[in-house]
Amino acid sequence: MKSKQIVTILSALITLWATDPEARAASIRTTPEKAAAAVRKAAPGDSIIIADGTYVNIRLVLQGDGEQGKPIVVAAETPGKVIFEGESNLRIAGKWLVVSGFWFRNGCSPTGTVIEYRQGTRHATDCRVTECVIEAFNPESRQTKGNWVQFYGHRNRLDHCSIVGKLNEGVTVTAVLNGSDNQHHRIDNNYFGPRPVYGSNGAETIRTGNSFTSTTPSFIIIEDNYFDRCSGEVEILSIKSADNTIRRNTFFECEGGIALRHGDRNTVESNVMIGNGKPNTGGIRIINKGHKVRNNYLRGLAGRRAFAPLAIMNGVPYSPEYRYHQVTDTEVSNNTLDSCGEILFCLGRDFERTETPRRVTFSGNLITEPCGT
Repeated sequence: MKSKQIVTILSALITLWATDPEARAASIRTTPEKAAAAVRKAAPGDSIIIADGTYVNIRLVLQGDGEQGKPIVVAAETPGKVIFEGESNLRIAGKWLVVSGFWFRNGCSPTGTVIEYRQGTRHATDCRVTECVIEAFNPESRQTKGNWVQFYGHRNRLDHCSIVGKLNEGVTVTAVLNGSDNQHHRIDNNYFGPRPVYGSNGAETIRTGNSFTSTTPSFIIIEDNYFDRCSGEVEILSIKSADNTIRRNTFFECEGGIALRHGDRNTVESNVMIGNGKPNTGGIRIINKGHKVRNNYLRGLAGRRAFAPLAIMNGVPYSPEYRYHQVTDTEVSNNTLDSCGEILFCLGRDFERTETPRRVTFSGNLITEPCGT
């Protein structure tokens, strides 16, 4: 082969390497202590592999900038064999980061939150946490408050994770709104394991927003999750923002239910809620306006009052954000309530909550004999 041909071939290979993202992507093996620097230096499409091991008192901060189709991936060498114990937590900031395969156990976060989609004032965008485990990562006192996972930013995802055994005060997963965010987060295909009754407010499994951001559209999707005996409080899912979708989830023997607590135009559809006749197993409670509750299958839910299988509440005239707004323009259709307890309209009527529901369509629902008959 002539030297001119060799030069031409080498030039073509160099050009291909320079233009092909897969050819340029690097795979770097490192430890948690060095991961932060590796991610900062990483290019879109690079992979940072954390060596298997048990690491104690690690505060892992991952900040980087991948690109759509070329995220920066930070993954365990072997899923489930990178274990964080003691006072450990994880912070993600930047864009297009994927974190995979970590396990938090035998400890608690020193800041309360175990996984947070921000670092300081920098939020995460288009970032994903997948195939991770948080297991009984609790402080010594049940009264020590802390949320396990906190969403900030936009279009982030939590999926195929196992989150089990929260005992202390605080929400398991919460989305924090800033008043103007259209967040579009996705929480899907996770296993939420048993959480015992806490005994007071503030122990939800998932909460979107709060009363002061309840008019904000957040477009969060909660889908295809399994809630196994999640009984922290009456609101297993506490929806406190607008335009969210809760669909195809399974709730098994949860003492509590889905509460459309604040915010408008939420959709609850195609969920399965199984109570097996156990006390306080709840369904869907409706407050505010413009909701669609349809095609849900509820079986053996025995809760009463706020725990009822289906409850539409009374509102407070000129209600402040933190109280109860009137239910209006809501559709409850094509649901099945099989061997459930009482269905309640105008729940909570008293001297303050005097506004009855208006323009509520209740149609096509199948109701069988109630529990105990």
